[in-house]
Amino acid sequence: MLVLPHGSMDDSFVLDAARLRVDGDVKLDDGFVAAGGVGLRSARIGGHLLLSGATIGRREAVAGLSAAFAAGRAVERVPVALLADGVEIGGDVEARGARAGRIERDGDPRTAFRAYGQVRLVDAQVQGSASLSMSRLHGPAIDALFADRLRVGGTLFLRRVLVSGSIRLQNAHLGSSLDCSGARLSKPRLRPNGSVKPSLDARVATIGKDLLCGGGFLAVGGVRVRLAEVGKLATFHGARLGGPTRPGHPATAVALSAYGLSAQELVLSVPPGRPPRGRVVLARARAVTVLDGPGLWAASGGVDVEDFGYQSITADPEVGVATRLRWLRAVQPNFAPGPTSSSRRCTGAGATRSAPGTCNWSGSAAGMPSCTRSAGSGAPCRSGRSATATGRGARSPGSRRSGCSARCGSPGTGSRRSTRGRSRCGTRPCWRRIWCCRSWIWGRTRNGSWPGRRSGSPRRSSRPAGSSPRRPPRARPGC
Repeated sequence: MLVLPHGSMDDSFVLDAARLRVDGDVKLDDGFVAAGGVGLRSARIGGHLLLSGATIGRREAVAGLSAAFAAGRAVERVPVALLADGVEIGGDVEARGARAGRIERDGDPRTAFRAYGQVRLVDAQVQGSASLSMSRLHGPAIDALFADRLRVGGTLFLRRVLVSGSIRLQNAHLGSSLDCSGARLSKPRLRPNGSVKPSLDARVATIGKDLLCGGGFLAVGGVRVRLAEVGKLATFHGARLGGPTRPGHPATAVALSAYGLSAQELVLSVPPGRPPRGRVVLARARAVTVLDGPGLWAASGGVDVEDFGYQSITADPEVGVATRLRWLRAVQPNFAPGPTSSSRRCTGAGATRSAPGTCNWSGSAAGMPSCTRSAGSGAPCRSGRSATATGRGARSPGSRRSGCSARCGSPGTGSRRSTRGRSRCGTRPCWRRIWCCRSWIWGRTRNGSWPGRRSGSPRRSSRPAGSSPRRPPRARPGC
């Protein structure tokens, strides 16, 4: 019994090969035509599954699906073109079009695989890679590709694929990449209440390498990668997200749902002239580097960055702090940046650090450089704001071990932790900290020993034994 999200299945097969066992290849290519469904449920194929040049499904079923989408109603009976639930394939799945018997790059769109109805690969296992590049999947208002829990050892290629309907890859496990570059996904699946489902639904998916949704990628129903794990790069560079297929057709409310997404690199530089038509959700997402642009912050439904964690962020093209704050206040008018609670630099307005090297956005905060002082009690820092004494070794004003003396122009507002000569005392650069911070040097050289020297080991010095340790020179006024 098949499990469907909604409705029932039209399982009128013209070729039923359930539980088929083949040690070699299964070739349904080179002009193969099936005017109905093809069943490969629980089949075991030792070699490759070849679908290049095949046409499967009933074309007349698509007219009813298109009418349902235009009327804004969900489809109750789903026509199935290829039923391959639980299939095990020892090689690759090849559906690219061949030219003169050869397949090059993305293949020939004239001879690529065509399906009229739903293609099901639920719980399917492919040891190699699966390529549906340039394929034509016709399933308006339904899931044209339904592949929950699909396992692919290599890459799932959906390059320049044309889909009328949605692609569903929930809980899929891909050993390498999911390549949707140049794909065009229109007429997504509709819920019973008439609302639009995502055109690409890969929530809780595990992708070993890259998630590629650029190069002219179009998803009318938006993209949902909620809680997905991407090993390296997740890019939406140049992607068009959200919007109706045509005037009067249903439109999505969420253009990009990346709640809890984890990736090393996250690229969100969408075209400024075509911003996401819907809400962008980045709440609780985690990335090492983030690249955004003005198109992202112009999303019609706003941007949710609650607890969005990152380590560095840049824009394409590069922008200043004032521009980034303007983007933020456009989506959250009551936003006000606050200081960070860490001594290390945290790039992002209102960003706070929950772990070493990680910044978090609170609310819709992003992009304003924070104070770089390690400790203090109100002394001005490089960005003109006040620093808070949170660094290691911070002392109260007047303490013997405070980092900078009164002669530095900022009494008791330093830290005895060295910043390699690049810290600031007050508003003036302290490049000669060894001269101006006398109490700091004296605290380090007390008893003639430096931190890190083994206890009891002899001191290497040219001074006579028994002499008092060398005192540091006087601090120079006006450091």
